[in-house]
Parts: sequence; C-alpha cells; structure tokens
Amino acid sequence: MSRAGTARSGHRAALIATAFALVGLLLAALPAHAATPAADNGKGKKVDLSDVTLRVGYSAVRDNSTQDIRLASGAFENTPYEIKWAQFNGSTQSLEALNAGALDVIPDGMALNVVLAQAGAKEPWTRDTVPFTLISASEAPPSSGAMIAVHPNSGITKIKDLKGKKVTYVRGGVSQLWWTIASRDAGLKKGDAQVVELPVADGRAAFQSGAVDAMSAQHRTLIPLVSTGEAKIIAKSNGAVPEYRVTIVRSGVLDDKKMAAAVEDFRQRLDRSKRWLVKHQKEAAAIYQRDAAVTPEDAKAAVAEFPTTILALDDAFTKKLQAEANVFFSDGVTTSNPKVSILFDRRYDATGKSPTE
Repeated sequence: MSRAGTARSGHRAALIATAFALVGLLLAALPAHAATPAADNGKGKKVDLSDVTLRVGYSAVRDNSTQDIRLASGAFENTPYEIKWAQFNGSTQSLEALNAGALDVIPDGMALNVVLAQAGAKEPWTRDTVPFTLISASEAPPSSGAMIAVHPNSGITKIKDLKGKKVTYVRGGVSQLWWTIASRDAGLKKGDAQVVELPVADGRAAFQSGAVDAMSAQHRTLIPLVSTGEAKIIAKSNGAVPEYRVTIVRSGVLDDKKMAAAVEDFRQRLDRSKRWLVKHQKEAAAIYQRDAAVTPEDAKAAVAEFPTTILALDDAFTKKLQAEANVFFSDGVTTSNPKVSILFDRRYDATGKSPTE
C-alpha cells in the first residue's frame, strides 16, 4: 500500500531515521505474559497470541506521569502477547515512527496532531492510502482545557494587550487552537503577536525566564506556576476547544487477525486503566507528584483533571473533530482541509460512556 508523507522530504527522512533509532533504544517489553496466551477475537473465539508483539509508542511531553499512572493501574499486566513500549518527547516523533513502520499503536494521542499530519501530507490521503486509522477516542474534562497565562506584574490583563508580545504554545494541541480562537476573537490579526512554538517543558522554561510574555497551555501545566505566583490566567477556554484524544493504529496492522485481536485486547485494557484512575486518585496523585516534581496540592488538582469520557466514533464526533480542523484551515494554520472521516475505523467502536461506567 502506498503511504502519503506528513513532513517535508529532507526533514522527514531525518525524522524517520531518528524515529527508528529512538525505537531501537527505547523499546522495553512488559515483564509478564498471561499463563494462557490467548485473547478473544471479538466473535467469542480464543486466539493464540503468544507469538504476537505490539509496539506501542507514547509521548512524555511534561514528564512520564501519564504512562506511569497507566501502568500502575495493572491493566497491562499478564497480556497474552508481548507489549514493547517506546517513549517519545512529542507527538510528531511518535507519528513519524508509526508512519515509518516502527510502531503499531499510539494510545491517547492528541487528536489535533493527527489533523495536522493529515492536512500537511504532500499528497491528499484517501481511505486506501491513510498511514494509520483511528480506533477509539475520548474527551478530557473542560476544567483541564487550554488557558492563557501571563506574568502577574506585566500589566497585561486581556488578550488584546498581547499585540507586539511573544506567546508560546505547543504546535498541534488545544493550546494552539485556543490561542487561534482567542486572539481572533480579541481582534488580533495574524502577526500581531509573535508566536513561539515550543514543547511543553521548553515553553514553560521560556515563560519562567521571561523570554516570552504569555503561554497558552493546558491547565495542569499552569497549576504550579499559578500557585507559586509566577503566572496569572487571563483567558480560559471553558470547553470552547474540547481536548480530544485518540488511539491510532498503523495501516495494515488490523489486516492480520492475530494483531487485530491483540489491538482489541489492548484497547480494552486502555479503557480499564482509565476506570482505575477514577477510583484511585490518591495513588495517581502520588505518582504525579513524584514525576512532575510538584506539591501534593498541585498534584491532587492536576490528577483530578485526568479522567476522560470515552466517546463513540459516530457522526457527531466526526463533525466535532472536523470543526476543529476547519478552524485551523480558516485561520491559515493549515493549507488544506481534508476530511477527517476517512481516518475512522469503527470495528472497535465504544458506545460513548464515562470511565466510571
């Protein structure tokens, strides 16, 4: 199957080479397998998966707390197949690794990164040429959404005051989408503020050093900065830019019956880990406090915003994700506006429920 690229040719080649190198260095197998190496194929029949390996990539953009909490749930113990995890510093790297064939699955990635990858393809993707498909989705609570913060003594009190100032955010996330909408609504035109696209940790460091005047980020990134008096929030998204997370699978993986059965088992375990989080906030907060190096109070506040609602891959969700893609296109963030519906594979579709159900 032919596959459309997602980056500029020379830079893309370098990223792919780097992705393979990173995967080779970082893949680590989980320590245990199930005593009976089999899983249900979705039709009530057991499938021997003892010879199956799932290569799973995840991003640690702030710290490793999300993955550590995921594993602490116990949901990924005693799998009837082998899981090899690979950590990446951002979604761009993990997507490049997936497209290059070095990964099979990326769980709970930011949906907008997928939108940017599709919109940035050299040749438009079709259902036959998509490099990956989307098999599940969830939505973070509005309280965890993007916000814009400034230095408390800067004299900046509203978005319009950021004209001529430097603003940082992560490319391809809700922080960029919120800045796009908030600045437009405030009457700022493209170029009125100098945007600096940085990974979360680098953006936070730039803000703390005074190198940038404002930071658009998810609330839990800003919690410790606000609590120490280093930042004040001037604009909350309040659900205006929902944070969708999606699990994607490399094209061709689901054509293999054993791999498809393993992916379905993995998806169910991922949902199980989310339900565990809801009921074990104290344990999760302890992990977050350790990994993020924050106070117990800040850890508790951050982890309270972790639980997500599992979404159905229905027409309603398709329209919502397309609406976010439309904003990026209409504001010139992307140069094309492809149909996101071609990415959906609904064979494992959820019914749309909260993680407590």
